[in-house]
Amino acid sequence: MFTKLVASSTLAMALTFGFAQNVDANIAKVDPTMKVTTGGFFKFIGGMVHNHHEHKDKDLISKYDADNNLVKNIPYKRRKGDFFMDAEVIVKADAITKDNVKYGAEVQLEANPGNSQKIDRPIAIKGIPGQKNYSGVIIGSPDNPGKAHLINADKVYMYVSKDDVGRIEAGSNDGVANELFYYAPASFGTGGFDGLYQDFLGSEVVDTPYIPKGSFRSLKVSYLTPRYEGFQAGVSFTPTNGRRGRLIKRNRVALTDPGFSKLSDENFENIVEYGLNYINTFDGVGLFLSATGAQGKALKFPGRKYDDLNSYGFGGQLVYAGYTLGGSWVNNNRSGYFKGTHKIARLSKGKERGWSIGLQYEAGPVIIGTNYANMRTADDTTICGKNKASVVSGGATYKVASGLSVFTEATGTHRKLKRSHERRDRDHRSVVLIGSKIDW
Repeated sequence: MFTKLVASSTLAMALTFGFAQNVDANIAKVDPTMKVTTGGFFKFIGGMVHNHHEHKDKDLISKYDADNNLVKNIPYKRRKGDFFMDAEVIVKADAITKDNVKYGAEVQLEANPGNSQKIDRPIAIKGIPGQKNYSGVIIGSPDNPGKAHLINADKVYMYVSKDDVGRIEAGSNDGVANELFYYAPASFGTGGFDGLYQDFLGSEVVDTPYIPKGSFRSLKVSYLTPRYEGFQAGVSFTPTNGRRGRLIKRNRVALTDPGFSKLSDENFENIVEYGLNYINTFDGVGLFLSATGAQGKALKFPGRKYDDLNSYGFGGQLVYAGYTLGGSWVNNNRSGYFKGTHKIARLSKGKERGWSIGLQYEAGPVIIGTNYANMRTADDTTICGKNKASVVSGGATYKVASGLSVFTEATGTHRKLKRSHERRDRDHRSVVLIGSKIDW
């Protein structure tokens, strides 16, 4: 892996040196005025969730006394409806030399206020997969709730590019496994399976991979070739997955014990992403094709080993007369899964695979569409069988005026969860969203 790091660093330095020579030789030719533009969006959404419980575990709050002794289990109900907002401020700086070397940066700021939450005694919530246990801490405060969720960034990166050489990106941005990939259309409503229904489900996350597992927006360096005869290729290198800020993570060990399940994505390192896509038009039909993937090293937990990151996928779209038909197929193999005995491997039958398909139509100010995503995964490798999850969604967007749109969307989720060798649970959710968005 050290040789990969050296090779990737050498490639990045060589490319940067080539650009730098061009820029240094023409530094006097640079327009002294860098173009700075601002933009962003604001979404306000009302949502309703309907729970179709078939869990055999009841939803309980386990209440403890001051000495941490169990007092009683209290059944609780779930909120069915609420409001939601999402906002970003986007700042771009772009410049170009007289020899057409382009450079600049982009910052996308998440402008969402925080929440205040006070818990007086330790509370553990049972019956919700993945729910964290709170332990009497205060998150934010009534006087300054913004401390609960400070202004954060979505993307922060710089770039240097030249039409006949290619483009280098450095910072917190999508890797090429994501950036060059096509999947089912998702421009209606909030995006269907690519939208905001998860925010209304809370911790009940439905994982349906429609893009190969990679580094997503961890700190990285990427290179994209010029597009030639419709083809474009790219490669990205990420030293530490999940790291986006200034804190250097030097520990080469998984900090959370996943047991016999799988590592969370931030426990991969030295990730190399690669991709190729194709764009062309034939007799009014737009063709978009892609093949991308990623490989990386899995961190170890003391006493346990896990499979390295190894994922790839294929996707495409056809566009004609306002219609867009598209889909994707993804194989994440056993990325991050517990490396057990051959017997355990046979029990889990384990490879994580997913696919998507969708159809969308756009006419004037109206966009309507539907999409579907499906996933199968081994999860706990000591239990025979697979977990299954699927999401189906349909919605519409209407552009009322310049920068103003309204939308609606209905999404259904279905999961079949293995709990033990003899036990399977089913889990269903329905989410209906209505909202508006302002772009500027």
